[in-house]
Amino acid sequence: MDEEDFGRLVQAAYSAAGSHEAWVRFLDRYASAMGASAAWLVHGPSNSSFSVDAHVGFDPRWVQAFHERYRYVNPYHAGLVNMPVGRCHHMRDLLPDQEAMRTEFYTDFVVPQGFHIAGTALKLFADHRGMSGIALHSRAEASVDALIESLPLQQRLSGHLQSALALHQRMVELESVNLDLWAAVGASGLCLVLCYRNGFIKVCSAGADALLRRADGVSCRGGHLVLERTRGSTSLASALGHAMDPAHAGRYSQPQVVHALRPSGLGDYELLILPVPERHASFGLRGLRAMVFIHDPEAQATSSAAVLKALYELTDREACVALSLATGDSPHAVAVKLRISRETLKTHQKTLYQKTGTHRHAELVAKLLGGLARLTRDE
Repeated sequence: MDEEDFGRLVQAAYSAAGSHEAWVRFLDRYASAMGASAAWLVHGPSNSSFSVDAHVGFDPRWVQAFHERYRYVNPYHAGLVNMPVGRCHHMRDLLPDQEAMRTEFYTDFVVPQGFHIAGTALKLFADHRGMSGIALHSRAEASVDALIESLPLQQRLSGHLQSALALHQRMVELESVNLDLWAAVGASGLCLVLCYRNGFIKVCSAGADALLRRADGVSCRGGHLVLERTRGSTSLASALGHAMDPAHAGRYSQPQVVHALRPSGLGDYELLILPVPERHASFGLRGLRAMVFIHDPEAQATSSAAVLKALYELTDREACVALSLATGDSPHAVAVKLRISRETLKTHQKTLYQKTGTHRHAELVAKLLGGLARLTRDE
Protein backbone atom coordinates (compact mmCIF):
# COMPACT_ATOMS: atom_id res chain seq x y z
CA MET A 1 0.00 0.00 0.00
CA ASP A 2 1.46 3.36 -1.03
CA GLU A 3 1.31 6.50 1.10
CA GLU A 4 -1.63 7.93 -0.82
CA ASP A 5 -3.75 4.82 -0.24
CA PHE A 6 -2.65 4.75 3.39
CA GLY A 7 -3.75 8.37 3.81
CA ARG A 8 -7.16 7.64 2.30
CA LEU A 9 -7.63 4.71 4.68
CA VAL A 10 -6.75 6.91 7.65
CA GLN A 11 -9.17 9.58 6.45
CA ALA A 12 -11.92 6.97 6.10
CA ALA A 13 -11.35 5.91 9.72
CA TYR A 14 -11.76 9.43 11.08
CA SER A 15 -14.75 10.06 8.83
CA ALA A 16 -16.46 7.02 10.37
CA ALA A 17 -16.61 8.64 13.81
CA GLY A 18 -20.18 9.20 14.96
CA SER A 19 -21.86 7.00 12.36
CA HIS A 20 -22.52 3.25 12.52
CA GLU A 21 -23.07 3.11 8.76
CA ALA A 22 -19.75 4.84 8.14
CA TRP A 23 -17.98 2.30 10.36
CA VAL A 24 -19.44 -0.51 8.26
CA ARG A 25 -18.13 1.17 5.11
CA PHE A 26 -14.73 1.64 6.72
CA LEU A 27 -14.55 -2.01 7.83
CA ASP A 28 -15.30 -3.10 4.26
CA ARG A 29 -12.47 -0.92 2.97
CA TYR A 30 -10.14 -1.99 5.78
CA ALA A 31 -10.77 -5.71 5.26
CA SER A 32 -10.21 -5.38 1.52
CA ALA A 33 -6.94 -3.53 2.04
CA MET A 34 -5.68 -6.22 4.40
CA GLY A 35 -6.71 -9.15 2.21
CA ALA A 36 -9.45 -10.32 4.59
CA SER A 37 -12.84 -11.77 3.72
CA ALA A 38 -14.66 -10.45 6.77
CA ALA A 39 -14.19 -8.02 9.64
CA TRP A 40 -15.98 -7.00 12.77
CA LEU A 41 -15.68 -4.31 15.37
CA VAL A 42 -16.32 -5.79 18.81
CA HIS A 43 -16.86 -4.20 22.18
CA GLY A 44 -17.57 -5.47 25.66
CA PRO A 45 -16.53 -5.53 29.31
CA SER A 46 -13.16 -7.09 30.05
CA ASN A 47 -14.68 -9.63 32.42
CA SER A 48 -17.51 -10.71 30.14
CA SER A 49 -18.37 -11.52 26.52
CA PHE A 50 -18.04 -9.23 23.52
CA SER A 51 -20.81 -7.94 21.29
CA VAL A 52 -20.48 -6.97 17.63
CA ASP A 53 -20.88 -3.23 16.99
CA ALA A 54 -20.31 -3.37 13.21
CA HIS A 55 -19.40 -6.07 10.72
CA VAL A 56 -18.84 -6.88 7.03
CA GLY A 57 -18.58 -10.24 5.29
CA PHE A 58 -20.69 -12.11 7.86
CA ASP A 59 -24.14 -13.51 7.33
CA PRO A 60 -26.41 -11.62 9.78
CA ARG A 61 -27.78 -14.94 10.99
CA TRP A 62 -24.31 -15.93 12.17
CA VAL A 63 -23.87 -12.58 13.89
CA GLN A 64 -27.13 -13.23 15.72
CA ALA A 65 -25.89 -16.72 16.62
CA PHE A 66 -22.69 -15.16 17.96
CA HIS A 67 -24.68 -12.83 20.21
CA GLU A 68 -27.00 -15.59 21.41
CA ARG A 69 -24.46 -18.35 21.96
CA TYR A 70 -20.92 -18.25 20.64
CA ARG A 71 -19.66 -15.07 22.26
CA TYR A 72 -20.02 -16.89 25.58
CA VAL A 73 -17.72 -19.73 24.43
CA ASN A 74 -15.21 -17.62 22.49
CA PRO A 75 -11.81 -19.21 23.31
CA TYR A 76 -9.93 -16.08 22.21
CA HIS A 77 -11.55 -13.83 24.81
CA ALA A 78 -8.87 -14.26 27.49
CA GLY A 79 -6.11 -13.63 24.97
CA LEU A 80 -7.78 -10.44 23.80
CA VAL A 81 -8.16 -9.21 27.37
CA ASN A 82 -4.45 -9.76 28.03
CA MET A 83 -3.30 -8.13 24.78
CA PRO A 84 -1.65 -4.72 25.14
CA VAL A 85 -3.78 -1.85 23.85
CA GLY A 86 -2.72 -0.72 20.41
CA ARG A 87 -1.14 -4.06 19.46
CA CYS A 88 -2.09 -6.33 16.58
CA HIS A 89 -1.59 -10.11 16.78
CA HIS A 90 -2.26 -13.24 14.80
CA MET A 91 -5.02 -15.32 16.36
CA ARG A 92 -2.64 -18.19 17.02
CA ASP A 93 -0.62 -15.85 19.25
CA LEU A 94 -3.70 -15.63 21.47
CA LEU A 95 -4.49 -19.35 21.35
CA PRO A 96 -2.59 -22.14 19.56
CA ASP A 97 -4.44 -23.53 16.55
CA GLN A 98 -4.52 -27.06 17.97
CA GLU A 99 -6.30 -25.87 21.12
CA ALA A 100 -8.71 -23.66 19.16
CA MET A 101 -9.69 -26.52 16.84
CA ARG A 102 -10.90 -28.59 19.79
CA THR A 103 -13.45 -25.98 20.87
CA GLU A 104 -17.16 -25.64 20.15
CA PHE A 105 -16.47 -22.15 18.85
CA TYR A 106 -14.30 -23.56 16.07
CA THR A 107 -16.34 -26.62 15.10
CA ASP A 108 -19.81 -25.03 15.31
CA PHE A 109 -19.10 -21.39 14.42
CA VAL A 110 -15.87 -20.98 12.43
CA VAL A 111 -16.03 -24.10 10.23
CA PRO A 112 -19.69 -23.82 9.10
CA GLN A 113 -18.99 -20.30 7.80
CA GLY A 114 -16.03 -21.52 5.76
CA PHE A 115 -13.46 -19.45 7.61
CA HIS A 116 -9.86 -20.51 7.94
CA ILE A 117 -8.70 -20.55 11.54
CA ALA A 118 -6.07 -17.95 10.66
CA GLY A 119 -7.04 -14.37 11.50
CA THR A 120 -5.80 -11.20 13.16
CA ALA A 121 -6.94 -9.15 16.14
CA LEU A 122 -6.20 -5.48 16.83
CA LYS A 123 -6.97 -4.19 20.33
CA LEU A 124 -7.89 -0.53 20.16
CA PHE A 125 -9.32 0.53 23.48
CA ALA A 126 -9.56 -0.57 27.11
CA ASP A 127 -10.70 1.23 30.25
CA HIS A 128 -13.24 0.86 33.07
CA ARG A 129 -16.06 0.74 30.49
CA GLY A 130 -14.58 -2.26 28.68
CA MET A 131 -12.51 -2.78 25.57
CA SER A 132 -12.83 -2.67 21.79
CA GLY A 133 -11.02 -4.21 18.89
CA ILE A 134 -11.15 -5.23 15.23
CA ALA A 135 -10.87 -8.86 14.13
CA LEU A 136 -10.18 -9.89 10.52
CA HIS A 137 -10.90 -13.33 9.07
CA SER A 138 -10.24 -15.08 5.78
CA ARG A 139 -12.15 -17.70 3.84
CA ALA A 140 -9.84 -18.22 0.88
CA GLU A 141 -6.67 -20.21 1.55
CA ALA A 142 -4.80 -17.99 -0.87
CA SER A 143 -5.56 -14.87 1.12
CA VAL A 144 -4.40 -16.21 4.48
CA ASP A 145 -0.80 -15.29 3.79
CA ALA A 146 -1.81 -11.80 2.66
CA LEU A 147 -3.74 -11.31 5.89
CA ILE A 148 -0.78 -12.40 7.98
CA GLU A 149 1.53 -10.16 5.97
CA SER A 150 -0.75 -7.19 6.72
CA LEU A 151 0.11 -7.25 10.46
CA PRO A 152 2.75 -4.47 10.19
CA LEU A 153 0.32 -2.30 8.22
CA GLN A 154 -2.44 -2.88 10.77
CA GLN A 155 0.03 -2.02 13.51
CA ARG A 156 0.90 1.21 11.70
CA LEU A 157 -2.77 2.11 11.48
CA SER A 158 -3.52 1.27 15.11
CA GLY A 159 -2.85 4.76 16.51
CA HIS A 160 -5.19 6.36 14.00
CA LEU A 161 -7.87 3.74 14.63
CA GLN A 162 -7.61 4.29 18.38
CA SER A 163 -8.10 8.04 17.93
CA ALA A 164 -11.01 7.51 15.51
CA LEU A 165 -12.74 5.11 17.89
CA ALA A 166 -12.23 7.43 20.88
CA LEU A 167 -13.71 10.27 18.82
CA HIS A 168 -16.62 8.05 17.82
CA GLN A 169 -17.37 7.12 21.44
CA ARG A 170 -17.22 10.75 22.53
CA MET A 171 -19.57 11.81 19.75
CA VAL A 172 -22.02 9.04 20.62
CA GLU A 173 -21.94 10.14 24.27
CA LEU A 174 -22.63 13.75 23.30
CA GLU A 175 -25.47 12.69 21.03
CA SER A 176 -26.93 10.72 23.93
CA VAL A 177 -26.74 13.84 26.11
CA ASN A 178 -28.53 15.84 23.41
CA LEU A 179 -31.29 13.21 23.22
CA ASP A 180 -31.69 13.31 27.00
CA LEU A 181 -31.93 17.10 26.91
CA TRP A 182 -34.58 16.96 24.22
CA ALA A 183 -36.54 14.42 26.25
CA ALA A 184 -36.46 16.90 29.14
CA VAL A 185 -37.60 19.73 26.86
CA GLY A 186 -40.40 17.53 25.55
CA ALA A 187 -41.55 16.76 29.09
CA SER A 188 -41.63 20.48 29.90
CA GLY A 189 -44.18 21.26 27.20
CA LEU A 190 -42.04 24.16 25.94
CA CYS A 191 -42.42 25.01 22.24
CA LEU A 192 -38.81 25.23 21.12
CA VAL A 193 -37.46 25.21 17.56
CA LEU A 194 -33.76 25.04 16.68
CA CYS A 195 -32.69 26.46 13.33
CA TYR A 196 -29.60 25.86 11.22
CA ARG A 197 -27.40 28.59 9.80
CA ASN A 198 -29.35 28.47 6.52
CA GLY A 199 -32.69 28.90 8.30
CA PHE A 200 -33.82 25.29 8.10
CA ILE A 201 -35.39 23.73 11.17
CA LYS A 202 -32.90 21.35 12.79
CA VAL A 203 -35.29 19.91 15.35
CA CYS A 204 -38.28 20.98 17.42
CA SER A 205 -39.74 19.90 20.72
CA ALA A 206 -42.93 17.84 20.91
CA GLY A 207 -44.92 20.93 21.89
CA ALA A 208 -43.55 22.93 18.95
CA ASP A 209 -44.20 20.07 16.55
CA ALA A 210 -47.87 19.95 17.57
CA LEU A 211 -48.15 23.72 17.27
CA LEU A 212 -46.59 23.78 13.78
CA ARG A 213 -48.87 20.99 12.59
CA ARG A 214 -51.92 23.09 13.50
CA ALA A 215 -50.62 25.71 10.98
CA ASP A 216 -52.56 28.50 12.64
CA GLY A 217 -50.30 31.33 11.47
CA VAL A 218 -47.06 29.46 12.24
CA SER A 219 -46.02 26.38 10.27
CA CYS A 220 -43.16 24.47 8.67
CA ARG A 221 -42.82 24.61 4.89
CA GLY A 222 -39.97 23.07 2.97
CA GLY A 223 -38.12 22.63 6.24
CA HIS A 224 -38.35 26.34 7.12
CA LEU A 225 -40.25 28.09 9.91
CA VAL A 226 -42.95 30.20 8.23
CA LEU A 227 -45.31 32.90 9.58
CA GLU A 228 -48.46 33.93 7.68
CA ARG A 229 -48.54 37.53 8.96
CA THR A 230 -46.78 39.45 11.69
CA ARG A 231 -47.79 42.38 13.86
CA GLY A 232 -45.34 45.28 14.05
CA SER A 233 -42.21 46.11 12.08
CA THR A 234 -40.12 43.04 12.90
CA SER A 235 -40.50 40.09 10.53
CA LEU A 236 -39.39 36.54 11.17
CA ALA A 237 -36.87 36.75 8.31
CA SER A 238 -35.21 39.85 9.74
CA ALA A 239 -35.18 38.42 13.27
CA LEU A 240 -33.63 35.14 12.11
CA GLY A 241 -31.24 37.06 9.87
CA HIS A 242 -30.10 39.08 12.86
CA ALA A 243 -29.57 35.92 14.90
CA MET A 244 -27.62 34.27 12.08
CA ASP A 245 -25.55 37.29 11.11
CA PRO A 246 -21.89 36.15 10.89
CA ALA A 247 -21.01 39.24 12.94
CA HIS A 248 -22.69 37.55 15.91
CA ALA A 249 -21.12 34.13 15.35
CA GLY A 250 -18.86 34.36 18.37
CA ARG A 251 -21.14 36.08 20.86
CA TYR A 252 -24.73 36.53 21.93
CA SER A 253 -26.64 39.43 20.40
CA GLN A 254 -29.92 40.97 21.52
CA PRO A 255 -32.91 38.60 21.40
CA GLN A 256 -35.61 39.37 18.86
CA VAL A 257 -39.38 39.18 19.40
CA VAL A 258 -41.95 38.59 16.66
CA HIS A 259 -45.75 38.57 17.03
CA ALA A 260 -47.52 36.18 14.62
CA LEU A 261 -51.15 36.81 13.70
CA ARG A 262 -53.42 33.76 13.66
CA PRO A 263 -56.11 33.15 11.00
CA SER A 264 -58.26 31.55 13.70
CA GLY A 265 -58.59 34.92 15.43
CA LEU A 266 -56.98 33.66 18.64
CA GLY A 267 -54.31 35.67 20.45
CA ASP A 268 -51.03 36.30 18.64
CA TYR A 269 -48.24 33.78 18.95
CA GLU A 270 -45.18 35.34 20.55
CA LEU A 271 -41.81 34.19 19.17
CA LEU A 272 -38.62 34.84 21.11
CA ILE A 273 -35.55 34.34 18.88
CA LEU A 274 -32.17 33.85 20.56
CA PRO A 275 -28.89 33.60 18.63
CA VAL A 276 -26.56 30.69 19.45
CA PRO A 277 -22.81 31.36 19.08
CA GLU A 278 -21.08 28.71 16.98
CA ARG A 279 -18.78 27.73 19.82
CA HIS A 280 -21.79 26.58 21.85
CA ALA A 281 -23.21 24.26 19.18
CA SER A 282 -22.20 20.75 20.28
CA PHE A 283 -22.06 17.55 18.23
CA GLY A 284 -25.44 16.72 16.79
CA LEU A 285 -26.25 20.45 16.80
CA ARG A 286 -23.41 21.70 14.62
CA GLY A 287 -24.59 24.48 12.35
CA LEU A 288 -27.25 25.53 14.89
CA ARG A 289 -27.58 29.30 14.93
CA ALA A 290 -30.94 30.21 16.49
CA MET A 291 -33.31 29.06 19.21
CA VAL A 292 -36.96 30.03 18.70
CA PHE A 293 -39.35 29.84 21.66
CA ILE A 294 -43.03 30.05 20.69
CA HIS A 295 -45.56 31.10 23.30
CA ASP A 296 -49.26 30.52 22.80
CA PRO A 297 -51.19 32.88 25.12
CA GLU A 298 -54.32 30.81 24.56
CA ALA A 299 -52.75 27.62 25.89
CA GLN A 300 -54.06 26.66 29.29
CA ALA A 301 -51.34 26.85 31.89
CA THR A 302 -50.92 23.65 33.86
CA SER A 303 -48.78 22.62 36.77
CA SER A 304 -47.15 19.40 37.90
CA ALA A 305 -48.18 17.82 41.19
CA ALA A 306 -44.70 16.32 41.67
CA VAL A 307 -42.98 19.69 41.21
CA LEU A 308 -45.52 21.44 43.46
CA LYS A 309 -44.66 18.96 46.19
CA ALA A 310 -40.95 19.61 45.78
CA LEU A 311 -41.27 23.40 45.53
CA TYR A 312 -43.52 23.97 48.52
CA GLU A 313 -43.03 20.80 50.59
CA LEU A 314 -46.62 19.75 50.13
CA THR A 315 -48.17 16.45 51.10
CA ASP A 316 -49.78 14.28 48.43
CA ARG A 317 -53.24 15.50 49.41
CA GLU A 318 -52.16 19.16 49.52
CA ALA A 319 -50.62 18.81 46.05
CA CYS A 320 -53.88 17.35 44.72
CA VAL A 321 -55.84 20.27 46.18
CA ALA A 322 -53.35 22.80 44.79
CA LEU A 323 -53.41 21.23 41.33
CA SER A 324 -57.21 21.19 41.24
CA LEU A 325 -57.40 24.84 42.27
CA ALA A 326 -54.76 25.76 39.68
CA THR A 327 -56.75 24.14 36.88
CA GLY A 328 -59.75 26.35 37.66
CA ASP A 329 -61.88 24.14 39.90
CA SER A 330 -63.95 25.99 42.49
CA PRO A 331 -63.40 25.10 46.16
CA HIS A 332 -66.77 23.29 46.16
CA ALA A 333 -65.80 21.29 43.04
CA VAL A 334 -62.45 20.38 44.60
CA ALA A 335 -64.12 19.10 47.76
CA VAL A 336 -66.54 16.98 45.72
CA LYS A 337 -63.82 15.60 43.41
CA LEU A 338 -61.49 14.68 46.27
CA ARG A 339 -64.35 13.48 48.49
CA ILE A 340 -63.43 15.68 51.43
CA SER A 341 -65.51 17.99 53.60
CA ARG A 342 -65.61 21.75 53.09
CA GLU A 343 -63.91 22.24 56.47
CA THR A 344 -61.08 19.87 55.51
CA LEU A 345 -60.64 21.78 52.26
CA LYS A 346 -60.43 25.08 54.17
CA THR A 347 -57.70 23.57 56.34
CA HIS A 348 -55.75 22.51 53.23
CA GLN A 349 -56.18 25.98 51.74
CA LYS A 350 -54.80 27.66 54.87
CA THR A 351 -51.81 25.33 54.80
CA LEU A 352 -51.25 26.09 51.12
CA TYR A 353 -51.33 29.85 51.83
CA GLN A 354 -48.68 29.39 54.53
CA LYS A 355 -46.39 27.17 52.46
CA THR A 356 -46.60 29.28 49.30
CA GLY A 357 -46.45 32.68 51.02
CA THR A 358 -49.83 33.79 49.67
CA HIS A 359 -52.91 35.18 51.38
CA ARG A 360 -55.84 34.85 48.97
CA HIS A 361 -57.22 32.30 46.52
CA ALA A 362 -56.29 34.43 43.47
CA GLU A 363 -52.69 34.89 44.70
CA LEU A 364 -52.34 31.15 45.26
CA VAL A 365 -53.56 30.24 41.77
CA ALA A 366 -51.33 32.90 40.16
CA LYS A 367 -48.29 31.56 41.97
CA LEU A 368 -49.05 27.96 41.10
CA LEU A 369 -49.46 28.81 37.41
CA GLY A 370 -46.57 31.24 37.18
CA GLY A 371 -43.83 29.27 38.90
CA LEU A 372 -41.54 26.42 37.96
CA ALA A 373 -44.29 23.84 38.28
CA ARG A 374 -45.75 24.82 34.93
CA LEU A 375 -42.49 23.84 33.19
CA THR A 376 -43.25 20.14 33.59
CA ARG A 377 -46.24 18.02 32.75
CA ASP A 378 -47.67 15.09 34.63
CA GLU A 379 -48.13 12.03 32.38
